[in-house]
Amino acid sequence: IPEPKVDIEALVEKLSGEKLQAKIEELKHDLVRRLSEDCEAKGSAEPESLITFDTGGQASVGYFQFYRPTIQHYIKARDDREITKKEATEIAMDWEKASSLAEYIIFEANAGPKEWVNCFKKLEITKEVQIIQKLSN
Repeated sequence: IPEPKVDIEALVEKLSGEKLQAKIEELKHDLVRRLSEDCEAKGSAEPESLITFDTGGQASVGYFQFYRPTIQHYIKARDDREITKKEATEIAMDWEKASSLAEYIIFEANAGPKEWVNCFKKLEITKEVQIIQKLSN
């Protein structure tokens, strides 16, 4: 599959200032939405209440199939606060909170490919993330 050819310089010149920031946010939101809808919660009638268990019995919860300790880790890193597993579950099942955390993990912590290995491969979004990150700088 050929890599997308994006003239970042031309795009930045075309979209400057607030327009550029708005477009970057739109691209981030779209990527995160696709991660959930097209992979992690695909086919679920109620993705907000989706709970699956891995072979070790650990629960993956909500829109992005987060492990609760993963949520706790990234909330601590992003917000410098400790949360309970119950609070982690509530975040996983709330679209606004879960998608905000997913954006942080992908675009600020640079851990998307680590946290969603299979979905990043399936959706082929690693290069897209890199382009969005270049636009953000």
